[in-house]
Amino acid sequence: MEIQWQLIVFTLLICLGSGTFAITGLLAALGKGEEIRLPALAVSLVSMLIGGIASLFHVQHWERMFNGFGHLTSGITQEIIGLALVVVAIAVYFVVSRKGAAPRWAGWMAMAVSLLMIVAMAHSYIMPSRPLWDNVLLYVYYLANFVMFGGLAVILLYGIKGKDSPFACKITLVGGALQLVAAIGYAVLIPSLANKFSIVDFYFDPNNPTKEMMDPNAIFSGFLSGEGLLLFWGGALALGVVIPLVLAFLAQKKSGTTLIGFAGVGAVSALVGGVAFRVVLYVLGFSLFVFY
Repeated sequence: MEIQWQLIVFTLLICLGSGTFAITGLLAALGKGEEIRLPALAVSLVSMLIGGIASLFHVQHWERMFNGFGHLTSGITQEIIGLALVVVAIAVYFVVSRKGAAPRWAGWMAMAVSLLMIVAMAHSYIMPSRPLWDNVLLYVYYLANFVMFGGLAVILLYGIKGKDSPFACKITLVGGALQLVAAIGYAVLIPSLANKFSIVDFYFDPNNPTKEMMDPNAIFSGFLSGEGLLLFWGGALALGVVIPLVLAFLAQKKSGTTLIGFAGVGAVSALVGGVAFRVVLYVLGFSLFVFY
């Protein structure tokens, strides 16, 4: 399946933007986080807007965009509604906290709309025609990504302010641990996916008349030790989970410049690993139509 880079950027930035907003809201609900409120809202808003623009580039033409909004069950409709709710919630949060600390209800609102956005985004990729996508692990991965990205962004903002943030580090560790569970789940799932396909002797694809037949068993069974060795183990797992987890753990007692270094490297590593995982989804996410 062709890699959709616009959607990779979209899902990556939506996890970053909504995660940062949710962690900011969690801090507000606990009576914390006033020091990083404005930069956190800026990170959230910019990430959501750029992610939304990337998603619109995917449809390639404005008419397709409006055609996709024809019914509420459309994945792009649900994503746009979720994105709009988060942007409005960011504006409301900013307005109600201009003269002091954000009220606790605003923190709960931030967490609720951010979580709704991630669930809607993950749900739009649940497709029976793509076995790698059609499972609960996708929800787990995106939710973990959302928590870990948000935690790393907040840690970095605290470091820029010259302060420490052991609480944000703990939140990041929770997200990283959940993402590790999802990654291990995919490592178990991928080799078994060949059993989801029906093997046929001949078929003719009018779009690719000279293309050889795909062998699902060879593609899925050997992926993690062949083509996907570096992409999955080195990218999605090591860069995307293990390194950010270690750095978040070490950053719990750091502050200022040192904290910026730990959080910055962890954030970059997590983003690169997030891209690698999303590439795996597209590389192995081809349609079943030729097998039925």
